[in-house]
Amino acid sequence: MALSEQPPVLLLYGGRRTGKTSALKYLPYRVQANIVPLLVDLQGAASATTLKGLAENLAQQIIEAARRLPRRVYLPNPDANKLAEDPFPALQTWFAEIERSNSGKQFLLCLDEYERLSEVVEATSSRAPLNFIRNLLQHQRNWILLFSGSQELSELDDYWSDYLINTRALRMTYLHELEARDLIQQPVENFRDIYEPTAVDEIIQLTRCQPYLVQLVCYEVVELLNRDIRRNRREADTAKATAQDVKEVIPVVLERGDQYFRELWKSLTDSDRSLLRRIIYGETPTQQDKGVIRKLTRKEILTQEGNAFQVPLVQKYIEQLLEEE
Repeated sequence: MALSEQPPVLLLYGGRRTGKTSALKYLPYRVQANIVPLLVDLQGAASATTLKGLAENLAQQIIEAARRLPRRVYLPNPDANKLAEDPFPALQTWFAEIERSNSGKQFLLCLDEYERLSEVVEATSSRAPLNFIRNLLQHQRNWILLFSGSQELSELDDYWSDYLINTRALRMTYLHELEARDLIQQPVENFRDIYEPTAVDEIIQLTRCQPYLVQLVCYEVVELLNRDIRRNRREADTAKATAQDVKEVIPVVLERGDQYFRELWKSLTDSDRSLLRRIIYGETPTQQDKGVIRKLTRKEILTQEGNAFQVPLVQKYIEQLLEEE
């Protein structure tokens, strides 16, 4: 897609910790030599409270990203005076200069956590960053844009649609079951088989192959197994984790993964949370809930029927949260 005559705008989206950032970091090892991937973390850039601060942060991240590539690229610094005077026109000039000094190359600008730009728009009361992006798309053909985040464009403020049209969406979702089993049983080369088959099944069932949760559960199971070995309850060479071990670490997993689960809960609206509460309390969704169910299905929280959670660990966390209210 990046090599097409008029490359599309790419949107990589999916739930939190599904591997989007890891995939972006892996890009430099997969693309052709004439494509230069530049990863920018907008979560950090969005902390800027001025347009000048944002533009400076973007430029600095781009320069550093180019230097870290396996095939290093050394980019010139933007004109500091022009950047201070009128930040985003100065960035446009700088991007054109980068093109001229790197003939034959295309630059894949990967904007991770792209939704955070909304915070800058609100803080500065200016859409200059988005105008800059639109100008880049329309006039600088050697720059390809890839947005990465947890939200689809339809979930953002309406003004986004004026800037990002003809976007091609790529979804990051759960691992396939075989991939998850491989991750559990062979996380690194020559990893000893430490799981009873029922333990692997239990991890698959609890996590529904969500990559972050699979790794978190496995980490805690290994820690439990190691503690048991040190206490001489099991033989080091033959000890294997059981399904009961997996169940035993659930409270620790919910505690260690608190940030992940809490971010998920905070990302929901009051109507979303209300429906989830009712489902946990055993109520059946009504016709009026159809819109919310569709949304929560897209966010990989509820099944399409709307009466069950996709990931049992998420349900267990929300049940625990409601008990504490």
